[in-house]
Amino acid sequence: MRCISRSITLLASLALGLARDCAVVDGPRVRAADLAPLTSAFVGVPGDTDLGPAPSGSMVRIYTREQLAVLAGGSQEEMPAGLCVERRRAAIPEDDWRASVDRVFRPPCLVSIGLKEYPRHRYPGGELVFSAAGLAGSSGGIWLWRGALVLPEKSSIPVWVRVTILRQGRRQVLREAKPMGSVLGAGDFTIEEGNFPVTGSVCGEASAFSPIGMVARRNLKAGAEVARGDVRRPPAVNRGQSIEVETGAGNSRLRLQAVAENDAEVGQPVRMKSSWNGSRLVGRVTAQGKASVE
Repeated sequence: MRCISRSITLLASLALGLARDCAVVDGPRVRAADLAPLTSAFVGVPGDTDLGPAPSGSMVRIYTREQLAVLAGGSQEEMPAGLCVERRRAAIPEDDWRASVDRVFRPPCLVSIGLKEYPRHRYPGGELVFSAAGLAGSSGGIWLWRGALVLPEKSSIPVWVRVTILRQGRRQVLREAKPMGSVLGAGDFTIEEGNFPVTGSVCGEASAFSPIGMVARRNLKAGAEVARGDVRRPPAVNRGQSIEVETGAGNSRLRLQAVAENDAEVGQPVRMKSSWNGSRLVGRVTAQGKASVE
């Protein structure tokens, strides 16, 4: 609401013709020397006299005739109808954007960042600040990276860039296509070395991941790097497999053999057919090739 009110005030002021020229200031405060070129009323006022905060970003501040009279110590008749003040703004050079993101990551996060897109707007003077927390995710290998332009008065303006991120290292890729349900073995992969696009954690995975021994959740293409979401653990019990079943209550336990009727991992339910009398059972997988019925 405050921004809306300020904008309405500014538009109304301009419509009334209170200000035609704007004083341009470089810093966070307006000084008498900034207004002197636009009105002789401030020529005799010490140039470093503080007249209040400068507008932030692209905002414009309006000094009315009454305000000018108080600040300059003169009569209203000597003052213009009004004066506006704005911050000096300029487009930020590409090299500044590049340097601000290049300095974020240090060893052991050995990455190379390519600047793909950055704002071409004009901004007031400040410091570009980016951090790893501002990475919003990637699409097609392009990351959206949010940051801030911190002004001298410690206020900030949101900014963004789009980048590619490459990491030097090794990766396992499939030698040939693998259909859904395939168990992946060491011989299915080849090792590639080079600079690879980062699509997950920029500073490395939280824990080591190997797809060896995993089952493909979907059809996988040759040359693909297998991610966690592409595979699942192999079932502890396979459909048609003979498994050991433990059943009973209290200290009375009975072990028998049954045939699993569905795949299941540890902790998952499994339907079974007893090898002893052919009865149907439903239990829960407890270990590789084992289940229990309570």
